[in-house]
Amino acid sequence: MREIRIPSLLILLFITVSSAQSNDSMKSTIPSIDIQPKGIDYTKKYSHTENDTPFVAVEKMPEPIGGIKGIQGKLKYPRKAIKNKVEGTVYILAFVDEFGDVTKAMVLKGIGSGCDEVALEAVKETKFIPGMQEGKNVKVQISIPIIFRLLPPP
Repeated sequence: MREIRIPSLLILLFITVSSAQSNDSMKSTIPSIDIQPKGIDYTKKYSHTENDTPFVAVEKMPEPIGGIKGIQGKLKYPRKAIKNKVEGTVYILAFVDEFGDVTKAMVLKGIGSGCDEVALEAVKETKFIPGMQEGKNVKVQISIPIIFRLLPPP
């Protein structure tokens, strides 16, 4: 029985080595194939204007028409905030489109007593000079601080 197993193992080993050598010789004879499609310029920069994702930083950031004072002028200090002597800064996250309109806005950090809602409405109503990237108007995400301060009595 041993005599039969040893020669068959040797034959199997020989066949395995021979097939491995023949596979190596076959690899060198396979021609290379160019699989990239023709007519596509891969060096051209990707244009983000085709995408709905807004920029976070651009060459020229959006600016509110009239500046921050224009937004502040639209604020009406809530009575509840005056009564409770609430002061502070409300941070609004706004998405400004290619036309300078606020498409979406939300409160990032608020101070309560109605100030958050007033600040949010003031930003939503504001028209912006659109942000620019590579000479084109683009969608931009910006954070806007809205300051609430009570004036001291005269």
